[in-house]
Amino acid sequence: MGESIKYRHEPLNHFMECRVIWSDRINGRTLDTMKTTIFVTGATGCIGHYVLDELHKSFPDAQVHALVRDQGRFKGDIGRWPNLICHPGSMDDIGQYKAVLQTCDHVIHIATVWGYDLAVNLRINRDRTMEMLNYLDPERVKKIIYFSTASILTKGNVVSPAARSEGTPYIQSKLAGYEAIKASKWANKVVTLFPTMVLGGDKSAPYSHISQGVLDIRRYLWWARWVKLHGAFHFLHAEDIAKMVTIGIQRDDIPHDMVIGLNRQTFNATILAICKHLKKTPWIQLSIPAWVIRVMVWALGSRVESWGAHCAKHPYFEYDTHAPTDFGVSIRYPTFQSVLDQMEII
Repeated sequence: MGESIKYRHEPLNHFMECRVIWSDRINGRTLDTMKTTIFVTGATGCIGHYVLDELHKSFPDAQVHALVRDQGRFKGDIGRWPNLICHPGSMDDIGQYKAVLQTCDHVIHIATVWGYDLAVNLRINRDRTMEMLNYLDPERVKKIIYFSTASILTKGNVVSPAARSEGTPYIQSKLAGYEAIKASKWANKVVTLFPTMVLGGDKSAPYSHISQGVLDIRRYLWWARWVKLHGAFHFLHAEDIAKMVTIGIQRDDIPHDMVIGLNRQTFNATILAICKHLKKTPWIQLSIPAWVIRVMVWALGSRVESWGAHCAKHPYFEYDTHAPTDFGVSIRYPTFQSVLDQMEII
């Protein structure tokens, strides 16, 4: 587990050749402490792919270290990210890279566990996160970009009591991780990003869970389009989320906590946008009263998890959000329609 793979581009006959170079074991290496170094977890996920691209644009000379469980999950040519060192392992292996972390100027922590075992979720999403932070050199590290989830918050961007009492193991563990960071010595160096609905993915990056759901909804659209859905949410494309990461690193005049997303989007407008995109716009929509949803949740009883029941009863997921445009940075996907066009789902 101690071996790392380094990728870099070197000129050859006016072209760029991707070379794969095996490094020495981390504990036996002399690390370059003069170059700006950035440590990234979760690099093979949807957001991670876009973050690596954005880091290359914003910090072309930086040395980027990525903790990678499965290098095969990278889509496309890994060599398109110069100055990238991949370190094999999961967050359970983070102790092997203490020497690397001590040389880092910035950390971008995206990796998370989604499972339903609370003990496992707490170990990874709280305990290993704090272990990683405690390996950093407090005199050197400048910014820590930490990805939480908007699910632990409620309207007004305050911690949701329901997340603590009814949240899934994932949500409860992310809340525990956030509170552990806030109570730690690292709090003033951490910028916590709370993603809402994450969209994104194409041939060069894996689809997010939500985008995969948009693709899958096509099979249910023949009946779903006739129903008027209540509720609202915020979203932001992963490419634009990656811009929030570099904004968080580069700027000091930003909040330490930011829910990231665009203006709210209703579920019904979303369904209609997909219908229009697929040329299946309904002639009429039937509205389902909120009391019907509550009765259905009650009738299903234990077959609906407590968090699912909470979301069904409270379908408006609204926050005070930030987006790159708030900081003078343009975004590529300002509307849901622009995301659909990018996904090419027809």
